[in-house]
Amino acid sequence: MPNEFETKMINILKIITISVIAIFFIGCSDNKAPSDLERYGNTFSHINNKRFEVPDNWNTHELFDGAFQIQLPNYMKQTESHPMGNSSASCIFMYRDTTDINNYHYGRVGIDYYRHSGGIYAKANEYVNYSDQEIIFAPVLKNALSGGRKVLEYTVPDAELLNGPIYDSHSLFGEKLFYAYDAFYRRKGHTKGEGPVSCHIFLMMNKTEAALVTIAFHDKDSILFENLFNAVKTFQWYKIRE
Repeated sequence: MPNEFETKMINILKIITISVIAIFFIGCSDNKAPSDLERYGNTFSHINNKRFEVPDNWNTHELFDGAFQIQLPNYMKQTESHPMGNSSASCIFMYRDTTDINNYHYGRVGIDYYRHSGGIYAKANEYVNYSDQEIIFAPVLKNALSGGRKVLEYTVPDAELLNGPIYDSHSLFGEKLFYAYDAFYRRKGHTKGEGPVSCHIFLMMNKTEAALVTIAFHDKDSILFENLFNAVKTFQWYKIRE
């Protein structure tokens, strides 16, 4: 049997051993790579209904034979355009910075336009409860996305979603009050090392026509693209269909 002195030494050694192990694991924890959420926070956000003061360096784009216009920062350049065919058309704007071609930033605005003479869409000033998103999206997407599946089921596999989706609606002021319906979420990035992407999908309807505006950027570039989501507030129909 150990004597009193030996017992004390054994206990001291136990305390020292436990302390060393604890310090080791705390050190390992501190060195652990932070998660995307810890590094970037939540950059996807609600778009409030306040008017947006458009910066002087934004450009106005009149699209699809004057169906509507939207304003975008001058660093967003049109890279694709698909004219009307099968009652739909589309275009894409991407971030372009000629000052440093090696500095990669992902910012994208995709715009799809749909036309239907039968007036199958909601009126521009008609509020539609967003809880029934399938009814809202289905008429717009039935030709483009195979039977009107929900837009997020098509664009974002569940395994890629980090936050959301959250659904909302916004009052916009153009010629008259009209609504934009909004699905926003955060997903995994597809470019290695670039982190997650925040995205809003806005739907505007105008009785015989509809526009789907998708705005997305890498969270790491949230300062650069600080106002990009607000581009939806610059959207204006050429004519409100009664």
